[in-house]
Amino acid sequence: MHQVTAGFVKILFSGMADQLEILREKYKDQPIADLEVQGTGKSVALAVPVPEIDPIKEVFSDSRDQVSEAMSKLTELVSLAKSRGYI
Repeated sequence: MHQVTAGFVKILFSGMADQLEILREKYKDQPIADLEVQGTGKSVALAVPVPEIDPIKEVFSDSRDQVSEAMSKLTELVSLAKSRGYI
């Protein structure tokens, strides 16, 4: 998921809040800079900061570079989660 105005891309692991510390340990030595393993209520998220996009103030054509960077980071997150057996 891309939280456009918050400046993050995230992968959510639904219903895994009880495994937060296990996931933090599993992802502590990973290659993605600034990756955070966050508790989010009943779930856990892998989150990486990306440039914020304001869809009210910016048209898509002016935001393509930010969108491209967000998609690239999301692809990295998905690949990482797959390599660790979570997708």
